Amino acid sequence: VPFEAIQLIDGSIVYKEFDSNTPLSVSNTPYSTIDDELSVALWFRVDSEGAKSILAKGASGSNYAIQYTSEKKISVVTGPESDSCAAFVSSNTYEVNQWHFVAFTLQTTEISTGTKTVFIDGVYSTCTYNLMNVPDTSASIVIGENGGITVADFKLYKYALSESEIKSLATPF
Repeated sequence: VPFEAIQLIDGSIVYKEFDSNTPLSVSNTPYSTIDDELSVALWFRVDSEGAKSILAKGASGSNYAIQYTSEKKISVVTGPESDSCAAFVSSNTYEVNQWHFVAFTLQTTEISTGTKTVFIDGVYSTCTYNLMNVPDTSASIVIGENGGITVADFKLYKYALSESEIKSLATPF
C-alpha cells in the first residue's frame, strides 16, 4: 500500500511516505474540500529536474495544487488565475534530491474573502483571496502525476493551522 491513511483526533488525516513512480489518487474526503478552512502540509523530494505536479485536486486552476516548476520554484495554486492571490510562486529555488516542506492554509475572514498562507521551508507568504473564486469540487487529490516525486507525511486538516503548528510539522523527520 503506497499510503496508509490514519485519522487523528485533531481532525487531520495523515498519509505516510509515498514514492510516486505510480501516481496516487486519494478519493474525495470531507477533509479535502475547501469550505471555511483547510490546511495541506507535506514533505517532498523531487527526484529529477523539470516541471512536476506534486499534488493536485481538480482540474488546473479549479481547486488547489502544489507544483515544482521547471525553474526549480514551488507554486501553490488555489483557484482560477483571475484571482490575484490564486497563484503563489516562491522567489527561492529548490534543488532536486533534497527534502522540502510545504504547507498552505485557507481561512475565511469575512463573508466573501479569506486569507491564504503559504509556508515553504521556513518562508511565509500571506494574501487575501476571493471565496467566490475557490470552487469546491468532489475531484480526487492526485499525488505525483508526472512521477519523479517522493512525498512523506502528507496531511489534510479541516481547519487553518496556526504558525506554531506549521513550524512543528516543518521539523525535519
